[in-house]
Amino acid sequence: MDKTLNVLLSLDGGQGRDVVDAIASTGRDYRLFSFDEAGRSPFGPLHALKDLGTTTDADYFIARRLDDVAREILDGQLRDLVLSQVIHAQAYISPHAELGQNTFVGAKAVVNPQARLGDFVFVNAGCLIDHDCVIGSGTSLGPGVTFPGFVSIGENCAIGAGVVARPGVTVAPGCTLGAGAVIARDITEPGVYIGNPAHPLERK
Repeated sequence: MDKTLNVLLSLDGGQGRDVVDAIASTGRDYRLFSFDEAGRSPFGPLHALKDLGTTTDADYFIARRLDDVAREILDGQLRDLVLSQVIHAQAYISPHAELGQNTFVGAKAVVNPQARLGDFVFVNAGCLIDHDCVIGSGTSLGPGVTFPGFVSIGENCAIGAGVVARPGVTVAPGCTLGAGAVIARDITEPGVYIGNPAHPLERK
């Protein structure tokens, strides 16, 4: 039987809600710990972060991007622990795909053979990550992203909802792709990109 999952989350965004929904879809027991304030949430009691134990009777998942707060916790309370993964019951993960620590995959997302996802990758509902794609650590994919084969996305990227890529393209670390952007060629410099084909957002 799976251990109880201790989930560290903030309710000021949708990511934590998606994670809790995915855990509930699997029927797994969980406890919630808040980055903000202890109290109540739509999902049950929120425990204070200071009360988070690091015993072996539970697994752990951080329901937020790998930001400074998450790094501080990893360097402190969770330094010696292996973080869990959260996979929605309606997602499909090929047995030949590789997922890193603290990976989230939402409802009806598909991760196909030889795809490799780094640590702290968030794959939202309805995404398709096809064969031989590489998604760097700390990267988040919005709902409905489609990556055909051999797409490579760098670390710490934010990929908006409905982004589509051509097979084999590469995106540099630290990029933000606006919703609906089409990655038609390699993106070699960090920045914000929008449109079809994706191009740098002009600052006024």
